[in-house]
Amino acid sequence: MQHVIFGLLTGGVLAAATVGFALIRQTENILHIAHGQMLALGAFLSVILITNAGMNVFVAGVVSMLVMGVLGVALGIVVFRPVKDEGGNVLLFTSIGLAFVIYGAIIAIFGTVLRPVPVGFGPRIEFSVPEFVLVLVLAATLAALVGWLLANRSRRAEHRAVVGRWAELWAARGTGVALGLATVAATVLFVLATQSDGFGADNRALNIATGELGMILLSLGAVLSLQFFLSLTRMGRWLRAAASNPALAAVRGIPVRVVSNVVWFIGSALAAMAGVMIAVRRGGVTSPLGWENILVILSAAVLGGTGSIMGVMAAAVLLGLAMDVSALWIPTAYRLVVAFGALILVLFVRPEGLFSTRRRAEQAA
Repeated sequence: MQHVIFGLLTGGVLAAATVGFALIRQTENILHIAHGQMLALGAFLSVILITNAGMNVFVAGVVSMLVMGVLGVALGIVVFRPVKDEGGNVLLFTSIGLAFVIYGAIIAIFGTVLRPVPVGFGPRIEFSVPEFVLVLVLAATLAALVGWLLANRSRRAEHRAVVGRWAELWAARGTGVALGLATVAATVLFVLATQSDGFGADNRALNIATGELGMILLSLGAVLSLQFFLSLTRMGRWLRAAASNPALAAVRGIPVRVVSNVVWFIGSALAAMAGVMIAVRRGGVTSPLGWENILVILSAAVLGGTGSIMGVMAAAVLLGLAMDVSALWIPTAYRLVVAFGALILVLFVRPEGLFSTRRRAEQAA
């Protein structure tokens, strides 16, 4: 049953990285393969700040996020903006080329050896199975409430006038449903896992380190903050308007280039955040970190579909759970096989993704 906790931790870290990737994909129309290398570079930067500058892990993480956010803005302006109108293929290969450039820089600067992270997870918290189920129920209730609040906010007439019907669907739909389904799936996987370990054999059967719990809460907080930012602020409305129709947004006086810079900053900062958490969880970081994670990030983004930040988060959590709970029955070396197997299955059944709003938007149009 402990594998469910591991899956939630994996899914939480993956959600932070995937949401940043999906935000750039949705707004800038770029399949940003270099996102994985931004994650790795953020992880290396935090390790250097912790080991050489003696910074606290949280301070190092914040500094790394700020630096990578600024770097993301610079790369967006210098590398991607000149070729933005050349089509998706040009943008894709530009991102791939940038990924190799950053990877080469990582090897040249940091080398190929393991860089350890001298950070512990803190004391472990033990809790019972009923307590764990209660937390899941509370999380589902909170998710439904957040979804209801955001949906009602987005129905305001002035909101529709600014962002349009497509962007309204993107903001409003699937928030509570996505996390609710993720919670139900987590409960099902949890029950399956406990059947292998002996359900009820130990009243304090589960445990999690305070550092691991902090990672889950930080990831959840970051994604929820982004969702509120997109739904409840002027910049968020501008961002969705630019994603829906950049030309119309520019005609309406929305500063599209400023919006683009904000997107690059947020996406790159979230990548750095995920990189720091992965480095701390693994106890170190190596140069292939970016390549190891970009395929999983891409899988989670495809599973979630386009148009729903919370849907992407739910897909990332589901994927993390599937990869770690599957370790009960298959070797851990095949975790990526599970991820891509789930991806292929979803593509057969629902090619647009589990939580995509594209079909509803097309029907509304």
